[in-house]
Amino acid sequence: TPKTAIFGGCKRARVSSQCLKRAQRMLFREYVPEFSKGERTKLLASGFYKLIKERADADALPKELPIVLSESWSKIDAKKKGDDEMPKATTLTYLSPAEMSAMVDAAVELLQEKPKAKKEDIKKVALKAVKGALIQDAADIALYGRMVANDASMTVEGAAMFSHAISTHKAEPELDFYAAVDDCQSADEAGAGMTGMLEFSSACYYRYVAVNVDLLKQHLAGLSKEQLTDIIAAFVKST
Repeated sequence: TPKTAIFGGCKRARVSSQCLKRAQRMLFREYVPEFSKGERTKLLASGFYKLIKERADADALPKELPIVLSESWSKIDAKKKGDDEMPKATTLTYLSPAEMSAMVDAAVELLQEKPKAKKEDIKKVALKAVKGALIQDAADIALYGRMVANDASMTVEGAAMFSHAISTHKAEPELDFYAAVDDCQSADEAGAGMTGMLEFSSACYYRYVAVNVDLLKQHLAGLSKEQLTDIIAAFVKST
């Protein structure tokens, strides 16, 4: 069912901002891939597992370390696992490779000093490392923001603001009945192969975006003015 909105005293067609942002974010990544490496995923433990396996001291580290690091962001569902048998998180989490690497490095450093460090201590130093890391590879996170229900201090306020796309005129969704013929059914068999009913709408839409440049510079403090200019230009093109 197409989305709608009451605006100006009448019903209008609407495209949600989150629908638009997904497409924009993917296009933004094509323009500046080196600054747009954030990934929203439930496969947190799998990501941490791969980073840890690449280390020379991987065998000496606790096998549950990827899970402990994942639990810093979200609850874990032990029943659902990825290809590497690592359990999935229960919520999508938006992280960049640099942030994940910082977490692994901090956790390993603690374990080298205190091999029997508690899980809570590992999570604490890992999250502290994320806060201290400059997000130089995730302008997408800086622009689109990140909400972390598990720890509000890890939330990133997005520097970009998006409106819903709303039609410039009154628009009522209409019902469309459709039927399709099965080409391989016998000639004496009457009736359609498939029937159904859907709602649809057509409209001319208005939308806007805005960028808080000061906040973006704050999030991406480690980047040069030229790099920030390229990022903003890519964002404008992607919208």
